[in-house]
Amino acid sequence: MNGKSTFGSVSKKYREKENLSQAKFANTLGEKMDNFSLSSQAVSLWENEETQPSLDFLFRVYLLYNDWRKDWAIDAIIAKRPNLFMRDVDNGILVFRHDRAVN
Repeated sequence: MNGKSTFGSVSKKYREKENLSQAKFANTLGEKMDNFSLSSQAVSLWENEETQPSLDFLFRVYLLYNDWRKDWAIDAIIAKRPNLFMRDVDNGILVFRHDRAVN
């Protein structure tokens, strides 16, 4: 994914790639989070570009999982804040964009 992708397109791409319904996608993202519930309606709103989750939620997903959900979180964070984050070309991790640093 590149920084020009929208949050909704990133979410839909990963959900379809994993062959998940919106409800299963929601459940899968939140399964390691205590006292947390995500609805299929929320996923639908994401995919239709009507709303987005907080960066806090995306970073929680990034830190909790080591599978496709981590990759989804990286691409979702980049889509949400392309001016701040990018994927490291060597190891694929999320990093701050240093090409925009002020001297």
